[in-house]
Amino acid sequence: MISVISAINCGAKRLIRTSNTPKLDSEILLSSVLKKTRMELIAFDHSNLTRNQILQFSSYLCRREKYEPISYILNYKEFWSKKIIINKNTLIPRPETEVLVEMALNKHKGKEKLRFLDLGIGTGCISISILSEIKKASGVGVDICPKALAICRQNLNENKLNNRIKLLRRDIRKNSFNEVFDLIISNPPYLREKEFININKSIKLYEPKKSLVSDNIDGLKYINYIIKSYKKNLKMNGILAMEIGNNQYKKVF
Repeated sequence: MISVISAINCGAKRLIRTSNTPKLDSEILLSSVLKKTRMELIAFDHSNLTRNQILQFSSYLCRREKYEPISYILNYKEFWSKKIIINKNTLIPRPETEVLVEMALNKHKGKEKLRFLDLGIGTGCISISILSEIKKASGVGVDICPKALAICRQNLNENKLNNRIKLLRRDIRKNSFNEVFDLIISNPPYLREKEFININKSIKLYEPKKSLVSDNIDGLKYINYIIKSYKKNLKMNGILAMEIGNNQYKKVF
């Protein structure tokens, strides 16, 4: 038999080569196995794991040892204080995208209604955040990947928001919209091919490349198209909000 604290320490040792936060990863994975929070693990630190719990924990560790992100192992990621379902057909929601949501919401602070377009909706994390904050908001979400749209529908259903947004399978580079919106928001692919080659293994080996890489020139193929093609779909004083790379703002603005 093995105790909780021993399992955490053993897990951390196994992950030391593949993770910058081996103990944290071990705690998160074991928390999921035991269906307890990380804080609750402390109270059970001398309790013993069952055989099935040990096997499940070991299975999780094996996957993490191969650089698989914890979010894919657990099939969810926290975003805007909500549990977002994910899989390998969708990008893992990131804190940088929460900043994008926050800035967009700040621009519409005090508004009761908002009509928005989410280009490349993926998991739906951006739209879900906006819909949860602005109670009379409604939108349209576009993605070319049917499997990503299926995950998005799950997340919308989980949050009881499916009746406030329409999902469409479309290529965001082929704008056929006639409607105008208060807000157009997007986290488009913006990496260059050579940036992807040098990115950390957890991203390179597991996250969908087509959702990350734009081109091998400047990473602006999608960004430039959205700016040029979708400006006609903004209302007067409407806002276009996009996540872009650290070194791209001078070329965009």
